[in-house]
Amino acid sequence: MTNDVDVDERTTKSVVTMNSEQGESLEITIKAEGANPTFVFASRCGSASATLRESREFPGHPKQQYDWHHVGPNQAPSGPQDTRALGTPESTTVHFTFLAVTQYDLLVSHKDAHGTEIELVKDITYKPKKPTASYDELLKIKWA
Repeated sequence: MTNDVDVDERTTKSVVTMNSEQGESLEITIKAEGANPTFVFASRCGSASATLRESREFPGHPKQQYDWHHVGPNQAPSGPQDTRALGTPESTTVHFTFLAVTQYDLLVSHKDAHGTEIELVKDITYKPKKPTASYDELLKIKWA
């Protein structure tokens, strides 16, 4: 539940427009303090929905930092941990479960084809008020 988590939003946008034809992508970083981070990155576009990435799928899990790129529906992911959009417009969710985690930090950066930051989309810290807390962070993406 939302009120079970303290959320410090330094930067947050609810919608971002991406130009996948120009090679733009989102760089996503999740940092975790505590044991066994558990999160899910999911996508929905129209009637299609999918879990794109889970923390346990990353090499070295559990660890303190998870990084990947999320690319447009017509782009090929460049790395094994990278994810591809289901379509446009796309609604994404990062679902955080706390349990033994005392803090998550989420950074989402809009990058050009060369990896240069165009804009910081999200810079947020989440701290649970109780161990059973969970939280969903939403982002709508319009791919061109």
